[in-house]
Amino acid sequence: MEHAVTRRPGRSLPRGAAHTVTFGVFALSLFLSAFLLFLIQPLFSKTILPLLGGAPVVWNTAMVFYQAVLLGGYLYAHQLGSRFSVRQQTYIHAGITVIAISFLPISVAEGWFEPNIEQPFFWLFGLLALSVGLPFFALSANAPLLQRWFSRSGHPNAKDPYFLYAISNAGSLLGLLSYPFVFEPNLRLAEQSLLWSTGYVILFSIILLSGLAAGRRPKRPGDTPQNSVSKESAPAPLVWMQRFRWIALAAVPSGLMLSVTTFITTDIVSIPLLWIIPLSLYLVTFIFTFAKRPPVKHIWVLYLTPVILGAAALTSFWTFPGAQIPFMIFVLAAYFIIAMACHGELAKARPDEYYLTEFYVWMSLGGVLGGLFTALIAPIAFNAVLEYPILIIAAAFLRPSYAVNLIRLQKLIRRYIIPLSLIVIALALAGLNQETPLANAANYTLLGLFFIPIITILGRKKLSMILLCFALTFVSYFVVRQNQDQQLISQARSFFGVYKINMKEHSDSVSIILAHGTTVHGVQLTAEGRETEPSAYYYKKSGIGRAFTILNNSRTPPAHVGIVGLGTGGLACYRNAGQNMTFFEIDPLVVKIAQDQRYFHFLENCAPGADIIVGDARLMLKKEKEHAFDMLVLDAFSSDSIPLHLLTREALSLYLEKLDESGLLFVHISNRFFNLEPVLAAAAQQLGLESRIFNFDPDYKDGPHFMVPSTWVVIARNQSDLDDLLLGEDGGNWRELVGNPDIKAWTDDFSNIHQILK
Repeated sequence: MEHAVTRRPGRSLPRGAAHTVTFGVFALSLFLSAFLLFLIQPLFSKTILPLLGGAPVVWNTAMVFYQAVLLGGYLYAHQLGSRFSVRQQTYIHAGITVIAISFLPISVAEGWFEPNIEQPFFWLFGLLALSVGLPFFALSANAPLLQRWFSRSGHPNAKDPYFLYAISNAGSLLGLLSYPFVFEPNLRLAEQSLLWSTGYVILFSIILLSGLAAGRRPKRPGDTPQNSVSKESAPAPLVWMQRFRWIALAAVPSGLMLSVTTFITTDIVSIPLLWIIPLSLYLVTFIFTFAKRPPVKHIWVLYLTPVILGAAALTSFWTFPGAQIPFMIFVLAAYFIIAMACHGELAKARPDEYYLTEFYVWMSLGGVLGGLFTALIAPIAFNAVLEYPILIIAAAFLRPSYAVNLIRLQKLIRRYIIPLSLIVIALALAGLNQETPLANAANYTLLGLFFIPIITILGRKKLSMILLCFALTFVSYFVVRQNQDQQLISQARSFFGVYKINMKEHSDSVSIILAHGTTVHGVQLTAEGRETEPSAYYYKKSGIGRAFTILNNSRTPPAHVGIVGLGTGGLACYRNAGQNMTFFEIDPLVVKIAQDQRYFHFLENCAPGADIIVGDARLMLKKEKEHAFDMLVLDAFSSDSIPLHLLTREALSLYLEKLDESGLLFVHISNRFFNLEPVLAAAAQQLGLESRIFNFDPDYKDGPHFMVPSTWVVIARNQSDLDDLLLGEDGGNWRELVGNPDIKAWTDDFSNIHQILK
């Protein structure tokens, strides 16, 4: 005989409390999942950065991989949600996650420590896939899966679960920001990986509970199975134009994000702190636009977008040497507004929750396509950074037309633009020399204020905005070309960056200059008798110039010199007869440029038999015999970006292994943004080494094009090994390094870049 089961009163939560608990569990799951998803990106990218010489594009390539796996996770979530019940989805996803746990803790996959320099993009994809692919895939599926489960939970807001996307992006943002400010400066990479793996296991338990709870929801009248909807209640079918628009609106901000990241990391340093700024802004735009109550009205963004697009197009080819930081702030602000406009349109176009997972699939596909365009297609298709203006014009194409309230515009002009213009005019006329940065900034600001009303009116229609961006882009290109004091004669691009070869005419000669970003990387003098004279950072009166002169004339000149970083090959012309030189260079394109006799003749004239080894210096040096070199010169900067892995304690130990017992290590640490002296001082002290520093500040008597201020450090095992340098006529210019008790020596799994900001 069957007995009815009677529920004891008070055993179940009141409906309001139950809804609160349901929301809390799902919100926590989404938040923690997104936190871990975006924490692993800078964590593992920093782990693999040394394998490709610390190149800024490593982060962009990794971002494309993460976007591609995110798309795979969204497709997987869409298929699960379309074919299985919530309980079945929970069990399947739990199985995938358990398999992913077997890949923990996160580390570089075995057999992938030596990169393929000829095909770095695809090699990096393979490394990422084998190292973090499955854990990242499982995490990436959580957001659409959990939102779909929430839509079946019976919660009052279940019919519009898109607001959970804002919570998810808040977790992503916190994960990103916590890495450079909490995890990186306080924990070693191995500790970071272990902590992340622990969080991954905890998250698995919470998601399992969420899925089981959603799957146990009792049926109520009107409920239908998840994978079947009645014809009467089914929303209108999607059309392909909707899907194409979702893809385009997601692609433009994604591509721009990587383009902006390349800009700010090329001239400063490729580190998580700078990687996360554009990505954080990208996430904030999602948080704002998908919030239940957006904090910024979309129409305000649309009003502002024409001015931003016009300014971005007008400055798309400018470099602003000496003012990189203010220009970087402008570029980031412009990117934020453009992404807000695109993602705001995306949020407006989101479909019924029935199509939730499909919407995320198309949106993710757009992100992948935008990333591929910037990170893979553009470096192959263009020899300049053309992807940035192309994406600006694409953003103008996607922006909708709207009516401008002329009365409000008149009020804006009277209240803000006219007073600001008067202030700027006063600054420009306040006795300032017109060549000062402040006067120039005032003039540019005044010009911008004058054009704001015009661009706002022209930008109300899509076609006029597109044509305006085209016109301003061409103006930017031709104005920059006309105002340069150097003539561009050749330009080339590789995975590692854009290289420009310029010609500059002087009163008595012509010089050929190699530049990467805004930094000069070598100067070839063409005046008769000076074709083989090292210049720029390697000028004869610089630290390295004086060192070569003294050591080559000493009783025991160095017989074998190793040089990390080829550039134009200028250091080759310090070679003594019979002296062997070996160059280590990571970029095959740089080797091709240095050997191109149309522009540079240092290698041809001074060291025609020099060995050039292509690959990351540390990996290649490991293959050299111990004590193979009498002198090592470290000059491997990419633009002003620092290859951190070449300055660690382990790196210095490797250099010492390859140096003769009395050999000398010279390190070039010139940098506009970071003071590297205390880092090397700490490492030298910890290893018991002697170190000195030489600051060269030229007086330009020989002409400003022949030399550049530079800072060189020399490191030796013993004081006596430095005698030749310190007892010469310039010995007093080599002073001891100044350390900082708060700055520790960097290691392969620990560095704190914040402490050395100038």
